Amino acid sequence: MSSGYVRRNANGDLVITVPQNSAGKYKIRFFDDHGGLLFEIRQIRDPLLIVEKYNFEHAGQFVYELYRDAVVIERMSFSIRKE
Repeated sequence: MSSGYVRRNANGDLVITVPQNSAGKYKIRFFDDHGGLLFEIRQIRDPLLIVEKYNFEHAGQFVYELYRDAVVIERMSFSIRKE
């Protein structure tokens, strides 16, 4: 899983990179494999944000939606493996 905005680092954490001088507001929402909302970050204030895999509480398949000004600009799935 790698996109223009979200990628995984060597530890399996999600690294979110948004344009630093963008006029838009960014937020990201995370869903479980059944479409249930797990959590969201309502405003990404820094150009680099790391979401640790431990925030997902269990292994499995997940989906994220990244928004700019309330419009979905990216939607992808990813998995968290058991350790």
